[in-house]
Amino acid sequence: MEIITRILDKMTEIKRTAKSFINKAVNGILATQGKVNFKNMSRYSDINDKTISRNYKKDNLFNITKMNVVGINEIYQKGNKNMLAVDCSFIKKSGKKTYGLGKFWDGKNSKSRKGLEISLLSLVDTTYNTAYTINAVQTPSELTDVENRMKYYLKQLEDNQEYFKDVNYVAGDGLYSKKGFVNGVRNIKKHFIGKLRCDADLKYIYQGKKTGKRGASRKYDGKVFYTSHKFDYVMNLSDSVKLYTAVVYSLFLKSKIRIAFLINEENKHHIFFSTD
Repeated sequence: MEIITRILDKMTEIKRTAKSFINKAVNGILATQGKVNFKNMSRYSDINDKTISRNYKKDNLFNITKMNVVGINEIYQKGNKNMLAVDCSFIKKSGKKTYGLGKFWDGKNSKSRKGLEISLLSLVDTTYNTAYTINAVQTPSELTDVENRMKYYLKQLEDNQEYFKDVNYVAGDGLYSKKGFVNGVRNIKKHFIGKLRCDADLKYIYQGKKTGKRGASRKYDGKVFYTSHKFDYVMNLSDSVKLYTAVVYSLFLKSKIRIAFLINEENKHHIFFSTD
């Protein structure tokens, strides 16, 4: 494909023989019918499965993340890619010998299931509402503790931050709204956008005048109760959903955050937040 050739020509660090293999392999993947494995790929390309296997074993064959980013910039110059999305994807897999096989959350069926998991980083074009994957890694099955998995996802961000230098925001769902992950995003000089629990412990920021008395100034103006909140009304998103906002203090993050509070006619609500 011409687009693959153009991308590889811009990656001067890749050897000519490696470029030839990558070009054939990518075309083989796109042409393959059924399962994409080495044996099946060889049927749809002019390279045999042993050659594919030998090249895939090379750790330094080429930088797939850089190739993705060069490809995105090559085919898509317009838009406003100013956000990075992080998310996990479940892959159903049976058997006993596959690396990484374990229990992972299957969002489609809303339960933990046996299979594989990949963690994805995608550039989000907020002008055209489109996401482009730049990096994918497989989650090791031995990371059963949530805290350790958060550290693994955060390391993926840190290892690839050179590919989204101009991005200011990292977005994730409620899974990533953990103190360690959010603070880790802040440490790489980015803001985090996520979702809070519906019973998140928040406090109003005190906006009144200073009393002039000795001692520390008053910081907070009471706990947030969602049934009788004092948020600022923004707009109606639909006939049944209203949007409110406020800057509040989060106890679990120990910092101020901006929240977007969505509530419907049945008083069911969702809370989104940003560290910006």
